[in-house]
Amino acid sequence: MQRLRDRNGGGRRIRALLIGTSLVLSTVSAGAAEPALVTPTMKLPGQLLKPVEPHPDVTTMEIRAAEGLTNDTTAGEITAALFNAKPAGASVDFSGRGLKHLDLSELDFKGARLTRSDVFGTDLTKANLAKTDLAGARLDRTVLTFANFAGANLEGATLMRPTIYSDLRSDWREAPVFDNANLRGVRLTGRIDGTSFKGADLSGLDFSPHEPRADISFLPRNFCRGCRFDGATLAGANFDDASLAMASFAGANLSGARLTRTDLSRVDFTGADVTGVDFAGADLADADLRQVKGLESAKGLGLALNLERALR
Repeated sequence: MQRLRDRNGGGRRIRALLIGTSLVLSTVSAGAAEPALVTPTMKLPGQLLKPVEPHPDVTTMEIRAAEGLTNDTTAGEITAALFNAKPAGASVDFSGRGLKHLDLSELDFKGARLTRSDVFGTDLTKANLAKTDLAGARLDRTVLTFANFAGANLEGATLMRPTIYSDLRSDWREAPVFDNANLRGVRLTGRIDGTSFKGADLSGLDFSPHEPRADISFLPRNFCRGCRFDGATLAGANFDDASLAMASFAGANLSGARLTRTDLSRVDFTGADVTGVDFAGADLADADLRQVKGLESAKGLGLALNLERALR
């Protein structure tokens, strides 16, 4: 516990204390005994995870820090919670928890709640996260080899520079699955070649290398070569400067998406809706644009490379 301020004024004393990542404010009348904060035990369905002991120095209102969550859960406690919840058919709630740098490989999280959780640097190799709620979660630098996110809700989450492969051979068969998942507004960067997003909603996805106040020439390119977006919704998605070579957008909705300076060589757009898509500077070598919808309203085709090879 760190004392931040203890100020007298108006016959009442205002006290601020920092406990972990919680800023706790309390007001106590001058000369009065300070009441103890009775903090309820923090529970997960089916598992007592971590009791929070009452602290004699604090009262009333807690303001949780939005950034820099520290771990408040161990891998062993997570495993026990998941194991105990399954027989009862209960779902486990890890919302808002700090789960950073843990080994959670091969665990079954199906149906669990992890909204706004901080999973930075955690190993999720072969983990089953199907139909989990990860809205607003931080999944940066996670290990996602063979991970299953089918039907999961990741709206507004961040996946910055995840590790997809177990070694330098970059075997696409090890890539994670996000089929039919909700990835609306997700911020995604890194090398995720071979990942499947079939039937997923990626509206507003940002897969561009742009960072505020950064020189784009020094930012690494994002790679999603051979990725499957068949039947996916990508309205308004941003793939600027990415490499999507050999990807498939068959039957996908790309209306209003940005594909400027994107490597689209050998991409399959069969039956895709490209209404309003910006292709300026994109490389369309051997891409298939012959059966797309809305091509007449697409932007930047005159500035695209190898367009004639995509239309023959």
